[in-house]
Amino acid sequence: MAVKGNLKLEIDEPGVEVRITLTPDENGTDLTMEGIRTLLGEKNIRQGVDLDAIDRAMRSLARGRKEPVSFLAAAGVRPEPPAPETIAFEPCPVPDRLAATARAVLARARPAQGYRLREERTKQEKKVIRRGRLPFLPAREEVEVEVQKRTIREEVPIDPAVVETGWVSPGTLVARFRPGSAGKAGKSVFGRVVPAPRLDLAGFLVLDGLTRSGMEVRADVAGFLRRGSTWCDVVPFRDHVLRVAASTDGLTCLLSFAPGDAQAPAPDPEEVLSKAAELGFPGTSLIPAHEIETLLQDSVLRRAELKSVSLTPRVNGAAVVAVSGDRLKATLSLRKGRGGGTALTTAAVSEAIRASRVRGFNPSEVRAHLMEFFNGRQVELVDYPLASGREPKPAAQPKVEWRAMFLPAAEADALRAAAAANAPGLSSMASIAAFPLDKVEAVARVKKGAEVLRVVPGLGGEPGVDVFGAALSASGPPLGDLRLYEGLTRRGDTVVTTSEGVLEKGSDGEAILLRVRPHRDAALEVSISSDRMKALVSYLPPLGDGQRIAPTALSDRIREAGVVKGVDQQKLASLVSRVARGEAFAGEEVAAGRAPRVDDGKRVEFHVALATGKAAARRDGSVDFRSQDRITTVRKGDRIATVLPRDAQEEDGWDVTGETLTLAAHQQETLVAGKGTRETLLPDGSRQIFAEAEGELVLDGSHVSVSESHSVTGDVSMASGNVSFGGIVRVGGGVRSGFTVMAGGLLEIAGTVEAALLSADGSIRVGLGIKGEGKAILRSKRDIEGTFAEQAVLLAIGDVHLRGPCVHSQVKCNGRLLLDTDKGSLMGGEVRASRGVEAQNIGSAGGARTVVSFGQDYLVKDQMEREEREVSRLQKQVAELDARLFVLEKQSRAAEGSPASAQLAAARTEKVKVMKMVETHKMRLITLRDRYEEHVPSQVVVRGTLYPGAILESHGRRYETRTEKKALRLEFDPAHGRIVEKV
Repeated sequence: MAVKGNLKLEIDEPGVEVRITLTPDENGTDLTMEGIRTLLGEKNIRQGVDLDAIDRAMRSLARGRKEPVSFLAAAGVRPEPPAPETIAFEPCPVPDRLAATARAVLARARPAQGYRLREERTKQEKKVIRRGRLPFLPAREEVEVEVQKRTIREEVPIDPAVVETGWVSPGTLVARFRPGSAGKAGKSVFGRVVPAPRLDLAGFLVLDGLTRSGMEVRADVAGFLRRGSTWCDVVPFRDHVLRVAASTDGLTCLLSFAPGDAQAPAPDPEEVLSKAAELGFPGTSLIPAHEIETLLQDSVLRRAELKSVSLTPRVNGAAVVAVSGDRLKATLSLRKGRGGGTALTTAAVSEAIRASRVRGFNPSEVRAHLMEFFNGRQVELVDYPLASGREPKPAAQPKVEWRAMFLPAAEADALRAAAAANAPGLSSMASIAAFPLDKVEAVARVKKGAEVLRVVPGLGGEPGVDVFGAALSASGPPLGDLRLYEGLTRRGDTVVTTSEGVLEKGSDGEAILLRVRPHRDAALEVSISSDRMKALVSYLPPLGDGQRIAPTALSDRIREAGVVKGVDQQKLASLVSRVARGEAFAGEEVAAGRAPRVDDGKRVEFHVALATGKAAARRDGSVDFRSQDRITTVRKGDRIATVLPRDAQEEDGWDVTGETLTLAAHQQETLVAGKGTRETLLPDGSRQIFAEAEGELVLDGSHVSVSESHSVTGDVSMASGNVSFGGIVRVGGGVRSGFTVMAGGLLEIAGTVEAALLSADGSIRVGLGIKGEGKAILRSKRDIEGTFAEQAVLLAIGDVHLRGPCVHSQVKCNGRLLLDTDKGSLMGGEVRASRGVEAQNIGSAGGARTVVSFGQDYLVKDQMEREEREVSRLQKQVAELDARLFVLEKQSRAAEGSPASAQLAAARTEKVKVMKMVETHKMRLITLRDRYEEHVPSQVVVRGTLYPGAILESHGRRYETRTEKKALRLEFDPAHGRIVEKV
C-alpha cells in the first residue's frame, strides 16, 4: 500500500521518542510502510518501533484523508529523575518582647544573596634539597608537589522573598536535611543508555549566619532567622543577656548583664527583682528599682558589660562589744558585710573582743556559737551575752565630809538679811516653801562646778568584779538624810554646784537641806569695734540680792569709753529704759561713725554677664553643685565695662571717737585695663574697656584682663564644678568621678582622671593616668596622651599615646595607639586604630579577650552608622505616611471636596519629599561603604608577646593565635585579603 505525500521525522533531544508526520501531497513521493521502516533503520532506530502506529497512519491516508497525520513511531524508556534531599525546619519562634524589634530589623536588613562555596585545589611544584643517607654522600635535589586549597564563592540567583522568620541563638538547631533518592537511567530508541538527569546543584542554600554539619543546620550567631523558598540565613542581632546570682557566701545579690544591639528592648528592672526574689533576696534588701534601671540603661548606653555588680546595698562588716553602765554585763553584736562592703572575719571579731579587754568568758563556748553564726545565713547577731561580772556587797551607812567654806556668822547674817529684804526676788525659787530662809543655818559663796561635800563610804562592804576583771568598790547604802534643791547635783560620791551664787545649808530636823541661791552683781560694759566705727553696749542684770547699776550710769560709761560722736540718742534712751526694767542685752549698737562719702555716680558698669560662682538650679528646685557659674567668657572686640567719671567733691568721714576719716588711696581708681584689653577715653571723661582677645575675663582687685586659657588650681570636684571653656584648659590636680571638662583647645590634666567626661578640640594630656571605673570618656579632635588607662573610653581623630598599660578600655582613633615603654601592654578591651597599634604585649597570660581592629577609617564607620539610623528613621516615617494616606484616601472618597482632600495632597507631597531624602541618604551610605572598604596603610607591632585570646581584625579578616608569639609585626595584605606576619 502506497500513498503520495511528504514525510517529516523528528527525534527529541535525549533520543527517547521518534515522531513522524505524514502530509498528503499528490506531487509528493510514494510513501510505503516498508519505506518508513527502511528510513528508521537508516537512522539506526531499532528500539521500541511501533509498527501498528505506522500501519494505522498509512491506512488513514489511504482512505483519502487530506490533513497531516502525526504519530509516535518509536519510543524508548525515559530515565527516572532522582528525588532531591528535603529539609525540615525546627520551630524557632520570635519571643514576644522581640516581635516589634524583629519587624524593624528585618525591614532594614539587606536582601539575602545566594552563593555556593566551592573548594579548588591546585598543584604546585617546588625544589627541595635532601641530605644523603650517609654523612659522606652528597645532597640531592628533589621536586615536591604541594596541593594548595582555595575556597571560591560562586553567586547563585535566588528569590529573595522571605516566607518565614524566627529567632536563633549560637548553636541553635535550625533544620535537618533528609536524604533524597537516586535516579534511574533510561534507554534511547538507538539502544543507548540515557542517564538520569542530575539535580540542580544549588539545592537548598544555607547562607550567612548558619552552618551545615552533616544533615544538621545550626546557627553560628544570634539573630533573626529568615527563610525563603530555597534558602535560609540569619540577620545578626544581639539581645540583652541578664543573669542574677548569689555570691559565694549567699549574702550578696549579684547582677551580670551583657548589652545587646541598640534596638533591643530595654530590660525591665522588675524582671531583675523577680529573679532576685527567687534566690531569696526580697526587694526591700536590694537597691531601689530606679537605681537598677539606671545601671541597666547606663550599660546599654555605654555598651559596657556588667559583671557581678552588687544589687545589695553596701554594708560593712562590724563587730562591737558593748558594756553596760554598771560594767557587770558585756554583749557582742556582729554584722556580716555584704554588697561589696568589708567582710566580717573571725580575726576582726577576735580583735574587737581583745580591744574591749572583756574577760571572764568561756572561749570554746563563744567560739562554737560564733562559728554557728558564720556558717549560717543569719546576717546579724545582736546582744550576744559575752561576759558577766559580780555585783559588790554594800557597805555600812556612809558619812558626809564638807568641802564648802562657810562664811563667819556676821557675814552670813548680812547675806540672810539682804535676802529677806528681797522677798519678791525669792518668790521664783521652787524650794522656798520646803526650805524657807529661817531654816538656813550656814552660807558660803560658791562658783559654778565647785565641790560642796563628799560622801565617805562606810565599812563592811565586799567588792565585786566587773567584766574587765577589775574590782568594784563596795559602796554603802544611799545617804538618806541629804536633800538637794536648786543649783546642785550629785556626781558619784560628791555634790557639785551647777550655778554661781550663795550656798545655803539648813535642816528640818530629819535631813540636811542644801541649795544654791542665785546671786550676781549687775554688769554694764561699753566696747568699741576694731575700726572704731561702732560703739556697743552689753548689760547683765543682777541676780538675787546682787548689786544693782543705776540706769543713768549708762551715759557716763559711754563717755568713759571714749565715745564722743555719733551717739544715737533715741537708741540710748531705749537702752536706759531696758536697764531700768532689768532686761539683759548684748552687743547693742548705741553709736556709729560715718564713712567717707563717695558719689553714687562713681561706679563701674559692666556690659558682660559676670560669673556668679553659684551652682545651677534644677527644674525641681534642687541645686546641681556640679554645674557652677565660674567662668566669664568674652570675644575679641566685646565691650567689657564703662568707668564713669568721679565727682570732684567728696566728704570726709569720722569714727565714734571723733577722729576724721578720708577716702583710701586704693579706692580712687575703680577699674584698670590689663593684659588682653584696651581702654578708650570718651569726651565726657568716661573710660571704656574692650577685649583684645577671646578668652576668660579675669578680675583681680581693680585690674581686669583677658586670659586665653582657663586654669583650675586643684581638682575638678564639688569645689570647682564642671568646666566648659572655649580655649585652653589647664587643671592643676585631677578630675573626680562624675565631673565634666570641655575645652575649645588644648586640655591638660596634671593629676588623675577618674570616671569623668573630657572633651577637647585640641589634644588631651593627662599627667598621671586614667582610672575610668568603666565610666570615663575622653574625646579629642587631635591626640590623647597619658601615663596609663584603665576601664576607659578613648576617642581621638589623631593618635592615642600612653606611657604605660591600656587595660580593659575602648580605644577608637584615626591614627595609632602607641604604648612605647616596657610597661606599655594592651590587656583586654577593644581597639579600633586606623593606622595600627604598637605595644610591648597584646593580651595576657590569662587569656584576656583583646580585640584590635586596624587598616580602615573607623570615623567613616561612625558616619555609616549615623546614616543607617537616619535611613531607618525616614523609612519608619514613610510607613507612617502610608498609613495616613490610606486613611485620608478613604475619607476623601467618602466626601468629595472635604478637608481630607487637601490633607491627602499634602501627605503625598510629604511622602515624595521623605522618599527623596531616603534615596539621598542611601547614596551617601553607598559612598561611605566604599570609603570604609579602602585600605589605610597600617601595622600592628608587638615588641614582646602576643598572647592567645588576642584577636586582630581588618576588612572582616581575623587573626588569632593558640600559642604565644614573640616580637612580630602584622599587616593586612590587600592583594590576598588576609592578615600576614612580618618578622
